[in-house]
Amino acid sequence: MNTALAPDLAACQQAATDRYFKGSASLYQAFLKAGMAQFPNDVAAIEMAMASQDSAALRRQAHSLKTALGMLGFEAQKQQALKLELAAFEGDWPAATMAWHSLAHDLTHLIGIVQAQAV
Repeated sequence: MNTALAPDLAACQQAATDRYFKGSASLYQAFLKAGMAQFPNDVAAIEMAMASQDSAALRRQAHSLKTALGMLGFEAQKQQALKLELAAFEGDWPAATMAWHSLAHDLTHLIGIVQAQAV
């Protein structure tokens, strides 16, 4: 697993809960659940944008994903999404490919970790 995944996920989640959800754990959990359900759709949309080299679609998807990851407290992954967004903006497909490879890997692990927490 990538060490960029927060070593103390609970602390990152609590910080996000306090910052974006006024300390409401139930509101954070509802947003987390929605995010976890949406991430596979985001992955598919990003894969499609990458395959068709649609920089505008890739930029929009990366921006949306960046926002959600930030609100969930996944700061390292938010920064990866920012790199993807900027690469899409520049039309730099080699940089976009590298950024997406790293982010997709971390998203897969992140989804697994959050699902394991829910059990």
